[in-house]
Amino acid sequence: MKAFKGYFAKDALWIKLLLVLFFLLIGMVVGSALSLPINTGNEVRDILYGQFVTSIFTFVVSALLIAYLVKNDDENFFQDNRFPSFSMLIYGVCFLIFLMPLVELTTFWNEKLVLPDFLHKLETTIRSLEDEAMEITAMIINRKGEYALLSNVFFLALVPAISEEIFFRGTLQQIFHKHCSSGVSIWVTAIIFSAFHFQFYGFVPRVLLGAMLGYLFYYGRSIYLPILIHFCNNAMAVIVGSIIGFDSTTQQMPGIDTTALYSSVLFSFPIVIVIFLAMRREFRLREKNDEN
Repeated sequence: MKAFKGYFAKDALWIKLLLVLFFLLIGMVVGSALSLPINTGNEVRDILYGQFVTSIFTFVVSALLIAYLVKNDDENFFQDNRFPSFSMLIYGVCFLIFLMPLVELTTFWNEKLVLPDFLHKLETTIRSLEDEAMEITAMIINRKGEYALLSNVFFLALVPAISEEIFFRGTLQQIFHKHCSSGVSIWVTAIIFSAFHFQFYGFVPRVLLGAMLGYLFYYGRSIYLPILIHFCNNAMAVIVGSIIGFDSTTQQMPGIDTTALYSSVLFSFPIVIVIFLAMRREFRLREKNDEN
């Protein structure tokens, strides 16, 4: 097995991307196959257990195998050897908080998108599939029980945060970064990250979230930072949805005044820019200190 370590490290980007696609598909097939026999007699529990198994094989196992084959010995793809600084943690939390109005506004715009008439059948199919997915999500989040909220936070917030960040930021973004600029690698990975969720009417806001996580990974120089912020974002949606009820007809939580989002964005977006610049400044200072 050692003979294959870093075997594709010097190959072209397209070869590495084919490798990513290959292991991603293998992971999906194996994960799906292993989740099929799960039958606890509880529909929601079966769905959550199945998603857990599929996520582990699709993202974590495939990411570890890909990293083993494409990284050099001196590279730390996942950047898991250090925890983010306290200031970066604060930047990350503030980044998420002040980006949310823009995310909510783009969600509102994205949901109102209407495809041309000649794509009407495609639009109907997409909306039908997404409505089914939202109904399942609503069924899980709105369920009641002694440990319902705790299990929802684990399966819907923690597991996706860890598995998806290891794959998308820790592996895919690193592969792109070896061949492209940091900005290109972050945004391309964010687009792929959003596309992989197969939610057309939530595509744009998820690209924004993916880009935020990508910058946190790059400037924070630690996989733990995007994992933490990804978890906070997911957990916030799960907890709020459990408390006030999750509406399966929209990707937004009930009670949100979309008209007020415009003024919120005008207030919060300049703060996002300031946070981004502060993160970049600290990153550059740390790079200079490392060189010295």
